[in-house]
Amino acid sequence: MRHVRDEKHAKKMQEIYQQYRTAVVRHAYSMLQNRATAEDICQETFLRLDRDLHKIPPEKVKSWLFSVSGRLVLDYLRKMGRVEVSAETVEEKRQTCQDDRMEPERVLERMEQAGTYKRVLEYLREEKPLWYQVVCMAYLEEKSNRKIAEELGISSNLVSQWKRRASAWLRKVYEERENV
Repeated sequence: MRHVRDEKHAKKMQEIYQQYRTAVVRHAYSMLQNRATAEDICQETFLRLDRDLHKIPPEKVKSWLFSVSGRLVLDYLRKMGRVEVSAETVEEKRQTCQDDRMEPERVLERMEQAGTYKRVLEYLREEKPLWYQVVCMAYLEEKSNRKIAEELGISSNLVSQWKRRASAWLRKVYEERENV
């Protein structure tokens, strides 16, 4: 009986790997700009999926892969002492942005002035990892809501909703920390 279950698991893993491997590598590469490290992140992501596949509903596998690979990239950057690059990229995007209605970027500008933006963004990543991922994809990677929705396996409306909620959350946390 166990042999049959192991075969089914292996077959399912192979299908998922073939379907999403390239997308996971691209996702990691877009944040790292290093192909070899992106491949390593992809490998670790699929190793974790192999371990946890039985816990993940089939319709959530794609978003799980992107979420885990995004967290692995951030962990790698932190370990390498390069998290600051991400914060600098936010600032570069903010300065070149022509649209004043990009609420999260206005919030980030205020946080930078107070010197708290890194801590608040890290807190968002820890507390609301999917919101954090959507904000990064939208404002750092400059992806459209449709593209983000495709990659995460969710609707464009949900992407818009998470961006709005992340903006409000960032503003609230920033104001709380500013008043401390």
